[in-house]
Amino acid sequence: VEANTAYTVSFFYTMKDASPGTFTVAVLDASELSDLSPVASATIASTTLNDQSDPNACVMESRPFNSGANTVLAIYFGNVGVECRIDDLAINY
Repeated sequence: VEANTAYTVSFFYTMKDASPGTFTVAVLDASELSDLSPVASATIASTTLNDQSDPNACVMESRPFNSGANTVLAIYFGNVGVECRIDDLAINY
């Protein structure tokens, strides 16, 4: 990515059952990311989702962010308590 540029990450997701849970999507500075331990400190932008209204339908989500001084990014997906699926990920500026 280009430094100091506004982007939007968008995707469709679904949470597959009625178990309470969350799905977190985070944009990370990946310049020195070799494992998951620094995810919190490397986070540029994140969103936590919990729309479980229909486990058979995908929900569109978008999250704007600025790359800051970063030229290498990673996208992190994490779920807690419920099976989650993602489709059609895109990053646009």
